[in-house]
Amino acid sequence: WIPLDHSIQDSIWLNFRHANITSIQVPMPSFEDSFIILLSRYIFNKPYISDLQCKQLRSLLLRSNEDTLIERLQPVFFKASEFVLEQVKNGSIRDLL
Repeated sequence: WIPLDHSIQDSIWLNFRHANITSIQVPMPSFEDSFIILLSRYIFNKPYISDLQCKQLRSLLLRSNEDTLIERLQPVFFKASEFVLEQVKNGSIRDLL
């Protein structure tokens, strides 16, 4: 397990969204934060990314604001943030492993 940058941890608490789960409002991380959490977990903790995981990332990417994503990816992927995002868009995320 790798802790995420402090700014991302703060963002999770500040930018949560509400999801309806069986008629109950449940706070969830924003789509951008969910994307970063999963992407980081898949790249740093897993030796393989499944098709389902690729679909999850692409689904979150489609729901996210790209400018916000690039900004929030910076503390994790630094100058490679835009490249990593392009790899997810192109379905080439496995090439990063």
